[in-house]
Amino acid sequence: MRIQLPLFDDAGGEAAITVGGETRPYCAEPIAFDDTFPHSVHNSSACARTVLLLDVWHPQLTPAARQQLLAAFPPPALEAAAAAPQKLPVAC
Repeated sequence: MRIQLPLFDDAGGEAAITVGGETRPYCAEPIAFDDTFPHSVHNSSACARTVLLLDVWHPQLTPAARQQLLAAFPPPALEAAAAAPQKLPVAC
């Protein structure tokens, strides 16, 4: 599951998210969706959107399934993520 928390959104209603073939406009509120479905974001404005992405366990996963996933796909080290900062777009 993924949660997108808008930090800065000056797209003026011109941004939308499509998940599993269903499109909804973005607003200034958090949105949660199952990211195992095909999904995409569209921003037709000239302004940047900045969101905080939070990945959380799907509520139907058992503790045993979580452990299997962690063993197969260990989370990356925080140091590696911090070592490669990304340039943020300039907001309108």
